[in-house]
Amino acid sequence: MSKNKCWRSFTSNSTKFNADQEILYPMNILCLHPFLSMRAVKEMAALKQKKHKVVLVYEGLGCSVENGYGTFWDRVLKLPSDTFKGEYYCRRLFPKTYQKVLSHVLKKNDFDIIHAYGMPDTLAVAAIRYTSLPVIFDSRDISSGADNYLLIDFKFPILNKLQERIYKKFIIKYEKEANENSDGRIYCTSEMLKYVGGRYKIDMNQSIALENFQTMTNIDKNSLPKNHSSGTRKHLVYTGNICFDKKRRIEELFLELTNHFIHLHIYPNGDMSAINYFKKMYSGSKFIHFHHPLTPKELSKEIIKYDFGLVPHPPDIRAKNIRLVLPNKLFDYLAVGLPIAGRNTFSLKNFIKKNNVGFIYNTPQELVRKLGNEKDKYKIQPEKFLMENHIDSVITLYNQILAKGSDHN
Repeated sequence: MSKNKCWRSFTSNSTKFNADQEILYPMNILCLHPFLSMRAVKEMAALKQKKHKVVLVYEGLGCSVENGYGTFWDRVLKLPSDTFKGEYYCRRLFPKTYQKVLSHVLKKNDFDIIHAYGMPDTLAVAAIRYTSLPVIFDSRDISSGADNYLLIDFKFPILNKLQERIYKKFIIKYEKEANENSDGRIYCTSEMLKYVGGRYKIDMNQSIALENFQTMTNIDKNSLPKNHSSGTRKHLVYTGNICFDKKRRIEELFLELTNHFIHLHIYPNGDMSAINYFKKMYSGSKFIHFHHPLTPKELSKEIIKYDFGLVPHPPDIRAKNIRLVLPNKLFDYLAVGLPIAGRNTFSLKNFIKKNNVGFIYNTPQELVRKLGNEKDKYKIQPEKFLMENHIDSVITLYNQILAKGSDHN
């Protein structure tokens, strides 16, 4: 596909373009993702609400979208494993693996821009190297900030130390290329944007921060009444991943809540062996409640019943990712008006204080103590935390890049 064809509408005499305004026709957006994340679903759903066309090409599903990722897509193409030669893990280290696939997709469709997601960053690098379209690189995680636990998705299940070092070098090399050679960049927090800006040579004028806001398409407005309205006992809710990592800390939190007659409602996804382990352990508890996994819309209808949304990220994990990101569950809670009880981590602490949407705690004991003092203190405005009310910053970035033309060719 030629550049002239790609930018046909901007060279037309009938189209007046202002980089600060939404374009006057629907854009054709290729959403390129290794393991589809809820962040991508929410951004693309909001773009679809703005009448743009979105096509998804992806390799697999991340755990955040196991329970549904929307029917709004104009087209969905899952890359089959037999498309590629060679071992599954190895191909993530070689962008050229995806060259033919990208060429095939672009011949069949007429796209204006590629919105490529990272971690792993190989697909984004392939789009930069092997297409003539402008590429927006969207970082929901930072590969250089991942510890060995997070890096497991990039490598063989068992590696010796030399192999592991080689893999890490490839991973960080592609992170640098995806950030520096993309036409525009989107980061999930301002803290992540600052981190990347200090590490790599990026154009800050073509880089923005956009949090993982919830989308209106995932909100059920027929909300249930709060189940604690006639009593004084607190009801916390936790949505998201349950795993054996840091198992003892989870058990310490569960025990402290139970000892103080505080209810914790869990809507889990992720490692089923870990979920079943904790379900069995607390099957007799009156205060730890495991619920069935729900779709995002069903979940929004349920969690509004509770007092606080729990974000228990531990502060002492070495991975920079934990310090620099804001989890989806934070915006699940805020989009239905729930205040936050959040563990003291860098980006989360900054966000909660800036928006006055909850409190920070350091230990399970402090969480219990603060729960007794924080009731009815916060007035959440859900509309502030919806992706539709922030997606114009992405559209403005698209316009800016399309007007300028791609730098990576």
